[in-house]
Amino acid sequence: MEAQRDNRASHFLFVGIEFTILQPFFLISAWLLTYTFCIDSEGKKIVPISYCIKKFCSRIFRLTPSMAVVVLFTATWLPHISDGPLWGIIVEHDYNICRKNWWTNLLYINNFVPSYDMCSPHLWSLSVDIQFYVVALIVLWFLWKSPEEAGWLVGSIWSYHIVYTFYRTYGKVNYTDRSPERMLQKSDNIMEVLRVYKLASSNLPGVLGGVVYGFISYKYRNRKIVTKKIYRVVWWILSWACMLIAITLPAIILRSFKERGNDMYIFYVCVGRTLYVFGCGLFILGMTQGNGGIIRNICKSSPVNILGRLTYGAYLMHPIVLRVKKGLIRTPNFLNSYLLIFDCVESIAWSFLMSVFLTLFFEMPIKEIVLRVLKSPPLPDTSHKTK
Repeated sequence: MEAQRDNRASHFLFVGIEFTILQPFFLISAWLLTYTFCIDSEGKKIVPISYCIKKFCSRIFRLTPSMAVVVLFTATWLPHISDGPLWGIIVEHDYNICRKNWWTNLLYINNFVPSYDMCSPHLWSLSVDIQFYVVALIVLWFLWKSPEEAGWLVGSIWSYHIVYTFYRTYGKVNYTDRSPERMLQKSDNIMEVLRVYKLASSNLPGVLGGVVYGFISYKYRNRKIVTKKIYRVVWWILSWACMLIAITLPAIILRSFKERGNDMYIFYVCVGRTLYVFGCGLFILGMTQGNGGIIRNICKSSPVNILGRLTYGAYLMHPIVLRVKKGLIRTPNFLNSYLLIFDCVESIAWSFLMSVFLTLFFEMPIKEIVLRVLKSPPLPDTSHKTK
């Protein structure tokens, strides 16, 4: 606590990760939806509403079963697997909340519930993902019908994100007053920070970037954009510069702007996600074009492919791993940077290990059933119809 309070800018150089870490998931989700939507609708003037409904149902059945298993486990068996002096404080709290508000997770509206009343708080991102899926399908259906309206529609939604985020934060949230003590006390300021953080409107850059980059990758799927060496150099520098600036800028603000730090931080909250999504999407787009070198080869390797299949389950399970580890503590612990890194690696390993069980026995079988049941038929050809 003293290290964070006295030198928080240098000790937590990458504090901006909290605002950007989930944006790649929203970006890739909307990207893949846009790309498949364009491929399936190629040569068609109008996309049937039934196609959009099937895509939405497929997404629901893709996410819900594994998430429901985690919520069920948290609301039933989790508090009974062990005990200890901290067990009731750390583990049973989430158990009691899930017994009360489990249904908000299944309806994907739990991101509107106050953080202290949220069952498995990390699942807010799934609600945002589903809400984004609806928005993206509506936008794609409209744009496919009227492609000339694409610019103003995407620009209007992005402008809404900037204006509404500024409205919810300016003069109402103090981002420079988030000491560990405040977090433990659950002050009104901290609760408002978390509310704004988990709103779908605050995370719109991810889905908008996914729609834009997905359409670009569809248009240039058989053509090269980056052809010259100088273009590849600019691509490397621009994409990584945008991502690193978005991650490190909060620490720079906290150190350099003492009096106006909160105002500058609010400006970052409004535009930081957009900057990160631009850089991240640009880098992924370049890799789809064959660039990226060793990073692209690593991403295409079999071990990364296997880990990618387990990522969703690991994300669902990692808070349970953290709660159980903390609940089993019997004596005070001395923490330093090395122990924190070791603890982080251990938690990741346990999360992926538990994800193997969740993926093999729930996610993959149900996914296969859904693919067979909701297999989309070819879209009707309406290109020959003229008035």
